[in-house]
Amino acid sequence: MAEIRIENLRKQFADFVAVEDLSFTVADGEFLALLGPSGCGKTTTLRMIAGLELPTSGKIYLDGEDVTFNRASARDIAFVFQLFALYPHMNVRKNIGFPLLSQGLPKAEIKARRRDGKAPADQPYP
Repeated sequence: MAEIRIENLRKQFADFVAVEDLSFTVADGEFLALLGPSGCGKTTTLRMIAGLELPTSGKIYLDGEDVTFNRASARDIAFVFQLFALYPHMNVRKNIGFPLLSQGLPKAEIKARRRDGKAPADQPYP
C-alpha cells in the first residue's frame, strides 16, 4: 500500500455538493474508516480516490503522485462496495474476471491473473 493524500477535494453534481473541501492523509500501513449518514459523501470520496468519479476540484495523491485525473486503470487501487454488488447470474470466478474481460483481456490472460490460476474443467471461464 502507499500513502493516500487528499487535498481540498470537492465534488458537485449540478446544484448538489456531495463532498466539500475534504482533506486528509492516510499514511502507508494506517487504517482509516469513513463514517457518516447516508448521503454525506463517503462513497463519492472513495469513487474519486479509485478514479471512478472525477472531482470538481482538489487533488488526489497516491504515494506522492498526483493521480487526480488519471484513469481508474492507471491507479492500481480498488474498493469493495458495502452492499451486494456482484452479478447474481455469474459465479465467483466470472464476477472477478468480468472487469478484465470488459477491458478486452484474452480469457487465457484472465485465468493466469486469478489467484489460484486454475479453473475446473466443467466450468469454462469466463
